[in-house]
Amino acid sequence: MARAVLIAVAALMVWRGQSLGRPLYRDIDRSSDVAWLERLCTDRAYAEAEYAQRGANTAGVKGNRSAAYVRLGLLGTEESLAAIARIEKMMHQRSVLPEPATPDAPMYHPAPHMGDWTWRPLVQSRLQDGRDVAAYSLTAYGPPALFLAVAAGGRWSPPLMIPLQMPYYPPLKIAISGLPKGRLRLEFGAPDPVGNVPVYAPTPDAIEVALAEVQRDTDGDGWTDIMERHLQLNWRDADSDRDGIPDGQDATPDYRERRTADDEDARILRRAIFAMFGLTESPGALFVADDSRRLQLDGLPGPLFYREGNGGVRLTWKILDKTADIATVELTDFEGALAASGNNVTLKKIRGDWYVVEIKMTWIS
Repeated sequence: MARAVLIAVAALMVWRGQSLGRPLYRDIDRSSDVAWLERLCTDRAYAEAEYAQRGANTAGVKGNRSAAYVRLGLLGTEESLAAIARIEKMMHQRSVLPEPATPDAPMYHPAPHMGDWTWRPLVQSRLQDGRDVAAYSLTAYGPPALFLAVAAGGRWSPPLMIPLQMPYYPPLKIAISGLPKGRLRLEFGAPDPVGNVPVYAPTPDAIEVALAEVQRDTDGDGWTDIMERHLQLNWRDADSDRDGIPDGQDATPDYRERRTADDEDARILRRAIFAMFGLTESPGALFVADDSRRLQLDGLPGPLFYREGNGGVRLTWKILDKTADIATVELTDFEGALAASGNNVTLKKIRGDWYVVEIKMTWIS
């Protein structure tokens, strides 16, 4: 009887386009189950669970979600194209703010080819008032900087930037203690040496910070004043570029589209960029400093800036080729030495609009 039940369950999984023990991306590549593919794109927790139950395999959660979006375009049916419209509508003007820095929760890298982590604090301490404080060294918005997260009742805040640069590696030793009137004292110690990596001598040896100052958000847009200054946004105005989209929901918060016409090349580039970076669930910043065409973007999980980032993930994009019904966009990303890639995104014109039907990595460093 038990064996019959297992066979029935396995048959059901195969019928839904899935197979027990088979990598998720292979099921995506052959699936015609539009509802399942759409759910992978729109339900992050479901996509994480589907990936986890297959065990370790390539592509990762964000790669599989992107593959599901591409598969819907490749199917090219009325039903699958309607699913793409719903996915993009759901992502429209989504939050680009940092997520809660919850220890051991998933922490996604914005580049599709880069591995992901979990939130692992350098130190975690409990204050006398019962709140927990964790310290992180993050590169999500440029060179490594110090961030704090505060938890009350088990709910963690987003990472709160402290304007203090940190070493790339190895990590500093940090001790946190509470002071009167909502202040914290952070003491820094040199890390243990790792191989031939020189020991970093921290300066200063200690700092004191006021939590109220670190958390201050003068314009109420969700970005702290310190982060807005760091990102060169207007901390006094919730809409830095005055385009009608608050900075906390604007994928390009310091760029306003100057033209009223939405031409075909712009639509091609926007779809290609969304396919690569819209489903990564990473709120980390992206930077474009070359002559890639400037666009008002939408649906990304983090902000994009048209300037040199001095860190973070740097992108380029351009249309390589375009015919009446096929276009190829080249997208590159650069995180640092031996951390970069190039991808060709193919789009097909279906029922008068352009849809992504393939993402192919052309090189990786």
